[in-house]
Amino acid sequence: MRGASFPFALEMVCVESLDFDAILSRLGIAASKVRLITGTTWSREVAVTLSGRIRDRRVEICDDIDNSLAQHRALAGRDDRHPDTLILGVGGGRVLDFAKYHASQLGLPYLAVPTVISNDGIASPIAILRGDDGQMTSQPTTPPLATLIDRGVLERAPNEALVSGVGDVISNRAAVLDWDLAVARGQARPNALARIMSRSAVQNVLGAPPNLRDPVFFERYIDAIVLSGLAMYISGDSRPCSGAEHLIAHAINRDQPGRFAHGLLVGSIAPYVVWLHDPGDRSLWPLARTLGLHVDFMRYAVPTRDFTSLMCAARAIRGDRFTVLDTRDDAELEREYQRFLVAISARASRRGEQAGVPVHASG
Repeated sequence: MRGASFPFALEMVCVESLDFDAILSRLGIAASKVRLITGTTWSREVAVTLSGRIRDRRVEICDDIDNSLAQHRALAGRDDRHPDTLILGVGGGRVLDFAKYHASQLGLPYLAVPTVISNDGIASPIAILRGDDGQMTSQPTTPPLATLIDRGVLERAPNEALVSGVGDVISNRAAVLDWDLAVARGQARPNALARIMSRSAVQNVLGAPPNLRDPVFFERYIDAIVLSGLAMYISGDSRPCSGAEHLIAHAINRDQPGRFAHGLLVGSIAPYVVWLHDPGDRSLWPLARTLGLHVDFMRYAVPTRDFTSLMCAARAIRGDRFTVLDTRDDAELEREYQRFLVAISARASRRGEQAGVPVHASG
């Protein structure tokens, strides 16, 4: 009986002592050149260390990544590109998305080495890049052949990056509810395995110790990020991890590009979207408070948008994606938003907390 295999490998490594040749041999990759795509600060330090572990291959370090389709085209058009080049992404979500897209477009093998896990992009078949009009755009890609995780590197990530990553994970709860709704209305195709993976990712972090630096939490967090990426790969789209909360977040980011971290936004909006489906489901509230997420998410949209225009902009992001926003008019959505804020404020008051004010994660 043949066993099923996932499209990529996940390996725990130590960058400082990495046997790069052994990794490539296990993966069946033959490359005479490595194009190493990275950032300019902490990620570049890791990339330089990693480049020292690459023997007998030409290494080209590209550290001026602006995450744009135009830069991909410029880099792809270089005269010195080899057909046996390996693309190696070393960095956070922005760098890894660019490297993943770049490799996919060129048909080249790609390995990911995350230095910060702030979203589920390390294993997903989707990359977010800046289009020619300056707006962020979602692009289909091929997942990495392998993701190499150095826990020592990731543990040095700032709390803000961890909060963003966990926010991205917990937003799966809202996304799956929207997916279920769309399936019930004949607006989406179901996929039981992808759904299980997405829900399991959320449960991984909800059931972990609340301290982001706790080893148990950190391990479950990494597992959750990978599960989210695999869920999208299996489903063939972003449905398992992207619903109304992502549409609203994208609308805010289009008005104020680069101002707010993606995971911060979707994690802040997700409790409201869950409320729209089931006001009794408050499963995300404790962790959202621990993370310091502002669930009164209109603070991110003002003064660019009022509530009605934000909902209109969100629906227009992906007109083919049916979500709970399509089942209510704007006035009702706003009334529910106010009811949601009253409920979560009342809960906070009972617990001696202050709603909407971030509680910084431990560590």
